Amino acid sequence: MKLKNAILKLFQEKYTSGSVRRIGIGYGHLCDDNFEVISLFEDDKLTKNQEIIQGTIDEIRDTFGFLSIQKANVLSSGSRAIARSKLVGGHSAGGLDGLT
Repeated sequence: MKLKNAILKLFQEKYTSGSVRRIGIGYGHLCDDNFEVISLFEDDKLTKNQEIIQGTIDEIRDTFGFLSIQKANVLSSGSRAIARSKLVGGHSAGGLDGLT
C-alpha cells in the first residue's frame, strides 16, 4: 500500500492537465534472486527430480563432452544429431556441407 500511495503522490505532484489514457507502473528488485516459481498444475516432487536429473546430465556433458550422453533416438539411422553437434551452433554456416 505504501508503494501505491507514493506513486499516486508523485503523479498528483507532476500531473497538470489533460486526459490520461493509460499509466503503467512496474516494480522490481523487491526480493532476492533466490526464489522459485511454482506451478499449480505440476507435481513439485517430479519437477525437483527432473531438475536434479538435468543438472547431472549437464555435469556429465561438461566433464566428458556433449555427445557423452544422448537420447536413444540419436542412434537411429535418420538422425543427424551427432553430425549437427559438431557444427558451429548446430548449423553449418555456409550450407549443408557438414551434414551427411
